[in-house]
Amino acid sequence: MVANWRGAAGWAVAVCAGVTAVGLGASFAGLPPLPAISLGAVTAALLSLARPDRHRPATAPVELAAVAGAGVVVVEWSAAGNAIRCNQAFYQLIGEPPGSWDGPLARLTQAFHPQVREQVRSGMQALTRGEVSSIDVAARLAKAGGGWAWGQLQVRVTGRDAAGQVQTAVLVWLPTADQDLSPTLLRRVAEVMSFVSGDAYFETFAQTLAAVLEVDAVLVLAAPAGQPVEVVCQACGPGLDAPAVAAACRQVDPAEWVDQLTGPQRVPLPLAALAIEVAFGLCLRSPDGQPLGRLVLLHRQPLADPRAAFTLLQIYAARTAAELGRQLAVNALARSERGYRRLLDNAQDAVFIVEAASGTILEVNRRAAELVGRPMDELRGLHQTALHPAELADSAQRSFQAAAEGPAGVQPGIVVQHAAGYTIPCDIAVSHWDEDGRRLVMGIFRDASERVRAEEALRLSEERLRQAISALPVIMFATNRQGVFAMSEGRGLQLLGLRPGQVVGQSVFEVYRRRPPILDHFSRAVQGAQVTAVVEVDGHHWDTWYTPIIDRRGQVVGVSGIATDVTPRIEMEAERQALEAQLHESQRMASLGVLTTGIAHEFNNLLTTVLGNTDLLLRDADRDADDREILGEVVTAAHSAAELCRQMLAYTGRSRTTVVPLDLAGLLAELQPMLLASLRRNIELQLHLPADLPAVLADAGELRQVVVQLVLNAAQAIGEDQGRIDLTIEPATSADGAPQVALAVADSGPGFAPEALERAFEPFFTTRAGQRGLGLAVVQGIARAHGAEVQVQSSPGCGATVTLRLPASTQPLGRDTAAPHGGDSLANWRGSGLVLVADDDESVRDVACRVLTRAGLEVVAVADGQAAVEEVAARPDEFALALVDYTMPRLDGLAAAKQLLALQPELPVLLTSGYHEGSQVDTSAIGLAGFIAKPYTSATLFQHLQRLLGPPDDSPPAA
Repeated sequence: MVANWRGAAGWAVAVCAGVTAVGLGASFAGLPPLPAISLGAVTAALLSLARPDRHRPATAPVELAAVAGAGVVVVEWSAAGNAIRCNQAFYQLIGEPPGSWDGPLARLTQAFHPQVREQVRSGMQALTRGEVSSIDVAARLAKAGGGWAWGQLQVRVTGRDAAGQVQTAVLVWLPTADQDLSPTLLRRVAEVMSFVSGDAYFETFAQTLAAVLEVDAVLVLAAPAGQPVEVVCQACGPGLDAPAVAAACRQVDPAEWVDQLTGPQRVPLPLAALAIEVAFGLCLRSPDGQPLGRLVLLHRQPLADPRAAFTLLQIYAARTAAELGRQLAVNALARSERGYRRLLDNAQDAVFIVEAASGTILEVNRRAAELVGRPMDELRGLHQTALHPAELADSAQRSFQAAAEGPAGVQPGIVVQHAAGYTIPCDIAVSHWDEDGRRLVMGIFRDASERVRAEEALRLSEERLRQAISALPVIMFATNRQGVFAMSEGRGLQLLGLRPGQVVGQSVFEVYRRRPPILDHFSRAVQGAQVTAVVEVDGHHWDTWYTPIIDRRGQVVGVSGIATDVTPRIEMEAERQALEAQLHESQRMASLGVLTTGIAHEFNNLLTTVLGNTDLLLRDADRDADDREILGEVVTAAHSAAELCRQMLAYTGRSRTTVVPLDLAGLLAELQPMLLASLRRNIELQLHLPADLPAVLADAGELRQVVVQLVLNAAQAIGEDQGRIDLTIEPATSADGAPQVALAVADSGPGFAPEALERAFEPFFTTRAGQRGLGLAVVQGIARAHGAEVQVQSSPGCGATVTLRLPASTQPLGRDTAAPHGGDSLANWRGSGLVLVADDDESVRDVACRVLTRAGLEVVAVADGQAAVEEVAARPDEFALALVDYTMPRLDGLAAAKQLLALQPELPVLLTSGYHEGSQVDTSAIGLAGFIAKPYTSATLFQHLQRLLGPPDDSPPAA
């Protein structure tokens, strides 16, 4: 009998076994005679199989099996439609084609003898109503060709519904030789026929079959085509090890086993090793003929009746094949379901399977329950919108419908509601298919929280980077290989009149087409070079780095770079260089000043000696005119040399300057006759002297020297050509707003070349042969000493203008303090008293002593300041005057003068010096009587002596 356990008809199962009493030898409808087998043994086997399957639903359908060579009639009855199905034995018995009697139960009753028809019909009605649970009655069935066949009818209930109503029953008619066959045996056979298949079938079947046939082992082997042998069940008698038998059978290919026993030599080796002599089986096939396995008998001795055993195997083959097919299908389905469930439950993503039409969730996995914080059973049956926040239900429904109707794909940004109240962003991969006429949608939900957080962090990072870049005075850019901008950011763009991103999409060759250096730098970077350069754009200097962008293949695919505004740095660098130049100039001037003052000091000492001695010689009345002329030239040369020293000191800013308020216009008017006399006839001198100008703070003598020097320089520039010199004064203002008076001397000469203009104030630099090159250098030195500014403006062929800006004064005008060089009025001055001369230069001491001695004074000469202090300390109140040099060893003149005044407060002290520090001493502040600059003449000295010691005496001059 072939059994199919999965359908919708709701049929019960009956096992039909063709059995007869031993020795009957009868046959029905041409069937071969049954072997002589114990009917009691067969009945016991069938009774042991009669165990209702409590797990099988009452509506589970079963197909009847056609049992070849059996005379047992089996009929299945179902309350659904009052339908019946009869087995092959029934149709063979009555001689009708198969299926012709399937239908209502009333149709079946027509096959029974009229005497029992009503009994069978009423019995079935009572059985249906639950009044009886079985029917046992002797009944005759119509035979083919006429006549009646005796048999015993057994009816048993095989299925009820939840209310206890009968749903299925089985009718078994067992042919008998006479009507006195044991009713008990027939009842037990019918109970076996009503067996409901289940998981216990194979174990019970094997044990029962082994007991009925009295063999050592019965095995059911599953061996579908192409799969290894698997022992489904086995029953082993005493003396056989069941695991060993099972292991031996697994090593044998069931396809090699024959259906008929031919002798012990057919026993496979693994079984022969277990002392098995008899081993044969029957192939179990599916309804479509595919091999499923083997029903195998094993025995250690030859069987008493092998044919009977084989016949019994044939009776059970179809039923066992059906059960085996069912179990293989169930196992395969279970494995598939377990694999599917493992796949779902082990998936790292949440899986929801939803019916498209209703939106009902049909299935979920473990991760889905964890994602939304709900049990799996609770999720099944919910509407899919329950997974989302209430405010997003409508959009979730629209998205679901679109996913159900559209192609499979990924939907990012879906929000899921957790049971705890918070939401989770998810990405969903959607697929769908049709099954049993309905569309199912599967959504695989992946928690996108990390992605969303990463994207948000990236967005914030990019925003912070963009803000940082936009706050820096830089420009960051990137282009492709063709020079098209892909990025342009940074606050530095404002300096170029651009906005961030404004040039994106434009070509660098278009944006900077008027900046060839930039295009050259970019072209070099595209070739793979790292380029660094400072370029100037719209008045700003940019320190720019160009870096090639290299792909994985090592190809240049673009250029990135950063440009920093270094304009302040460039300006500071220029200012630093200017300051360094000024410092260098200052250091050079300081060095030159030290050298100049040192030379002037020594030179002035020498000139003091020359002038002093020459003056003494000129005072000799016996000198003839020639000697006096020669000595006069010496004096003139000495004064020229002294003037040169003074100019050198003026250039270095270390000459003695007496600054008083002066009328600059008046001073120029006084100088005009002298200036005109010194100029050649080809030069015109014009003075532009406006009235009501403020006074200037200046030294009159040095200011005269500046004017004379500038006019002479202008005249030398004009040379032999016809020309003009303009002297102009006008009010001006300094950079800090202080009032000034500007003195400008302009000439119509050839002017300065640019390189000459830069060196105009350098000492000893000149463009005219035979000149000393100290003119403008002296002017600049005097200007520095006055706190004034001097500028030169010139260009080739346009003459030159020198402008001196002097500080203006609000004080009343002073007088010209230029010291006279001497005069005849004091040439014969005489006096008396003790004079102290302190000077470290011996020639100067000697000259001073001679001049003072000839003037009638007594002189004490010392070589240093400490000796001078000691002399006064030794002879207090005896000295009438002290002439002290500023620079001396042991104790300088200033310190010595202070000590001298401390010893003798009324002592007149004259400070003398050929060095610049002495000229800067404020003599009145420390009580000195005055200052005499070297070189000095006897007239200058006599002028101070008359002022300090009184008018000359009448005594004759000293010899």
